[in-house]
Amino acid sequence: MTHGSRDRIAPFVRLGTLLALVLLLASPAVAENAPLPFLNTIELKPIKGAPKDRFEVRLYHKDPAVLASYLATERSYAITENKEYVAVTSDRYSYPRKTGQIAIKPSFVNDYDLDVFQRIREQVIGTYGAVPSDASLVEFVNKYIEKKNYTRGFDIASQVVGTKEGDCTEHAVLLVSLMRMFKIPAKVVFGLKLLKLGDDYGAYTHAWVEYLQKGKWKAADATLAIAVDRTYIPVGTLENEGMDFVMDLVPVLQMMPYRIEASGI
Repeated sequence: MTHGSRDRIAPFVRLGTLLALVLLLASPAVAENAPLPFLNTIELKPIKGAPKDRFEVRLYHKDPAVLASYLATERSYAITENKEYVAVTSDRYSYPRKTGQIAIKPSFVNDYDLDVFQRIREQVIGTYGAVPSDASLVEFVNKYIEKKNYTRGFDIASQVVGTKEGDCTEHAVLLVSLMRMFKIPAKVVFGLKLLKLGDDYGAYTHAWVEYLQKGKWKAADATLAIAVDRTYIPVGTLENEGMDFVMDLVPVLQMMPYRIEASGI
């Protein structure tokens, strides 16, 4: 597919993504005055009576069994389940149980094979050398996307290069493309980011990156440019990177809880 044809269908892809987001994330809508930018809020409260030093996250979901199955089967979380929520008590970030096939080739979403990426490649090499580290690529993406806002739907990588604009999905997509460009297998992850904000708690839907380096799983967040730890809870990944990738976002978004309770954050 040529760059021109991708440009022609891009508005339709963006519209489909926006419709999916509006329909599925109507309750946790974007909070304009959220403590952190470019994240969607979900109700989060402290677990009543829980010890402050005990880490536990209760994910309230309309179908807890579905969420529990993903967390216990696809990831390596220690969980308990009841009729209302799934409780996560793992003291570290949970990577996939199986490595499987993680992409390194370009795709419709991560189209780093286009000419527009040559300029980006030169900038990265000029700043960080011919073999940039994963941390360097995270830093580059965080600085490169200058306009951090919600105005984009879900741009593919070449669009992010042109606009230098977007939220966590644009940061994640561009980071995946740059990692693959420099031979690091990587993919986009969707999930939750939990924060303790003074005496209050915050929970946000979020996107970040998982990648393989020397056969070991790692994770990175180019949006916030902080370490990915146990306060990041993945609920899905972008496996389909073709023109119809929007349709694969629907089951991932349906995995998001409608309310969260936590302690020990």
